[in-house]
Formats: sequence, structure tokens, C-alpha cells
Amino acid sequence: MIISKFNKEFPFEVNGKKITAELFNSPDIDILLYAFNYEGNTDIDKFNEFNLEILKNMSFDINRPVNSHNYMVVSTTLDYRTYGNAVNQHLKNLGLDITKWTKQKSNIELFRTAVMNVNLYTDELKNYYYDGFISEIKRVISKIIEEDKLY
Repeated sequence: MIISKFNKEFPFEVNGKKITAELFNSPDIDILLYAFNYEGNTDIDKFNEFNLEILKNMSFDINRPVNSHNYMVVSTTLDYRTYGNAVNQHLKNLGLDITKWTKQKSNIELFRTAVMNVNLYTDELKNYYYDGFISEIKRVISKIIEEDKLY
């Protein structure tokens, strides 16, 4: 269900910038690996910085009460030495030049989110949760673009 919602909602446009999303796995245990990029960006470092800016807005912050977060996400770093060419097509789908990934053996930052919840036992509740989650991601990305924090 969450995969079809991601595919339906992305790409989307904010202030003339097209934002793409890529799911790096088909969740077998409802753990998603995904990332975002913006149109025109081919640089992996800028891609990582953009995703880390999203993460900063959607992860736990000791200076904000936990209940001020609508949704929280964590990230994971993939290292070329471990993952090799396994994610090349995903990076290309995001419009990235994979030369730095393959030649310089760099890292990439991805989001990791568990979308399994014991309270999501009906399609109505799943729709409510997943729609809210995607809306929050889009809100945060819109804020980053409006604040001109693209790298």
C-alpha cells in the first residue's frame, strides 16, 4: 500500500522544482529505504546534503518536544564498499551521476522508516497514516525549497 502511495505522489513540484523519490526496496517487513532528489541535481554530495536537510527536519530534536514531531524518520548510510553496484539503478532513477559512487567509493544517505504499526489494522487507518506521512514529507521538502536550502 505505501509503495503505491509513494508512486502516486512523486514526483511533485514545489516552486518550479520537480522532486523525485525512489524506494530502494520492496518492504518485506514494512521497512522502507528511500531518498529524494530535485530536478537538475546530478551530484551525489548535493543529493546527500538535501536528504540530510530533510532528515534534520523530520528526526528527533532534543530542543523540541517529541509530540511536536508529526512523523520521525532515521537515516542509514550505504557505503560503496559494502553495497557495490546494487543501488546503481536507483541512483540513476533519481537523476544522479553515479561516477562518484562507483569510482570514488563514496557513501549515500537514505531514509529508513518502519511503517509497521500494530494500530494499522484496517485499510482506513493505513490510509490515514500513510497519507499523513507522505504529506509531512512533502511539507518539509516544500519548506526547504522555500527557504532556499537546496545545495
